[in-house]
Order: sequence, then structure tokens, then C-alpha cells
Amino acid sequence: MRNEETTSQSGFTLLELIAVIILLGILAIYAMPKGDMNTGKTTTGTDVIASDIAYTQMIALSQNKSTCINFTPGLATYEYGATYTPPVPPALGTCTAGTGTARNLADINQSIKIDLTQTTTTIAFNSIGEPYGLLAVATITMSDGTLTRNLTVQPYTGKVTIQ
Repeated sequence: MRNEETTSQSGFTLLELIAVIILLGILAIYAMPKGDMNTGKTTTGTDVIASDIAYTQMIALSQNKSTCINFTPGLATYEYGATYTPPVPPALGTCTAGTGTARNLADINQSIKIDLTQTTTTIAFNSIGEPYGLLAVATITMSDGTLTRNLTVQPYTGKVTIQ
């Protein structure tokens, strides 16, 4: 004689699985970002500038030469990793145009504008990575008309912080 055991199977029914999938779909619709999609692009633009400043400083350190990043105020363009001729008093140092890499943030967001708080539009680094002539915190403001992000560069260390 055969010994029959009754086994119970546990699991979800097809109806329960479909109900869960529908609920997750409804939640996903409400979780999607609302509003202007350019705000993410402004954040991306700020990250790109921070990365390019750090890259310019890294070039100065690794190649043992003075480098700079030169901004065009009111626009979204700049050149990074360019050769910098240090100042010989009383003259000011110069960022040699065309020796670095040009960047246009309008490729990311058409309405982005860059403004700097300091009088100069150039941030330069010496061969040991220190910013030239930066006696106070430099603030770079990026705005697309709705969202404004600030980027600061510290004197002496060149540390970049996004606010």
C-alpha cells in the first residue's frame, strides 16, 4: 500500500501578483519628478565645472607646471587646463587662450549662465596645486533662471565645494 502524504503548497496566486504590479506602476507614476527637467541639467553643469577645476589642479600637480581655468562671465563657456604664465610684479599673470580644453555648458542646458564673485575670471594653480592670488574664497554662481547653484574654491588648497 502506498503512503500518501498531503503536501500544501504556498505561494502567491496570479491575481495577487497582478495586483502588486499594478500598485507598483501607480506608485511609480507619482514618484516621477515633476516640473522643469533643466534643474537636473543645472546640477550636472555644476558638477562638470567642479570636475574641470579639480582636473586643472591635477594637471598642475602631475605635470609640474602652472595651469588655469578661464571663465567667460555671463555666458556658459570656459577653458580649462590652459597654460598659465605666473605674475611678475607689477604685472598680472596670464592664462594663455587656446592651450586648454574649451567647454560650453549650453550643450547641457541652453539657459545656463556662469558668474564669478571675484574680479578676475581666471582661477590658476601653481605647480604644487595652490591657487594663485586667491586670498579669499572664490564663488562661481551657475543659474538657469529657476535654479541657482554655487561652487566655492578655497584659497591655499583649491578645494572645490558645491553648495
